[in-house]
Amino acid sequence: AVRRGPAAMAPVASQALPLGPADDADEHFFSAGLTDGLPIVVPTRARVERMLSGTALPPTEVLGKCPPSYFDATVEKLAIAAVMAGCTPEMFRIVVAAARAMLRPEFG
Repeated sequence: AVRRGPAAMAPVASQALPLGPADDADEHFFSAGLTDGLPIVVPTRARVERMLSGTALPPTEVLGKCPPSYFDATVEKLAIAAVMAGCTPEMFRIVVAAARAMLRPEFG
């Protein structure tokens, strides 16, 4: 694991969705406009925390403003998206670096 220090160990802050065993997670995420309809890996708290182990950055660190709504793209939100896409914690550093580059204002 890469994460070190008290800042890196901050708890996951995102809200958990109350899905029951009979609920279809893929359909729920698609209906909410969070996916394009392709299957996802459900971003459970444990999976997101495991993904965050792939970086030394705190989950609350803002990487930039993400268009089109220009919300604060935090390391935690990026970890959630990485879980959904099937990324591994070992590769998450690359995802963070790519997101940082793309979220720079001069990137457009």
